[in-house]
Amino acid sequence: MIFLVNADFNTQIHADVLDKVIGADTSLLSEMELAAIEEMTSYLYRYNVAAAFAEIDAARSRLLVMYCVDIMLYHLHSRINHRQVPEIRFVRYEAAKKWLESVSKGLIIADLPAKPNDDANGDGVSDSLGTMKIFTFPKRNN
Repeated sequence: MIFLVNADFNTQIHADVLDKVIGADTSLLSEMELAAIEEMTSYLYRYNVAAAFAEIDAARSRLLVMYCVDIMLYHLHSRINHRQVPEIRFVRYEAAKKWLESVSKGLIIADLPAKPNDDANGDGVSDSLGTMKIFTFPKRNN
């Protein structure tokens, strides 16, 4: 695994349960970690995710570690039988997605490394994403 270590799972799942979920295939953890990181990266585009996921030991964001483990465990359980995912895995996965969506919308400021300045023309605005935000209000029922 590149970001997580085995001890990160101890707070969320017992080792014997994790062994049952992954079977004898320990490479599954690495695959699911990469998938979870990619899923999280799609929401965290406002931050330098390469630097955030490159941190090691105590420098890692505990929130990123927790949500990465939540996403991984949800997908590991759903690969066995998507209809019998434990309720706690579903609830924690939904909480992780809700946090990621809030960070993506700018409602929550995450304690992550800032994205490097890519203002080539010097106008003070990032050249990669722009600043326009398009949204609609919910449909009204009168």
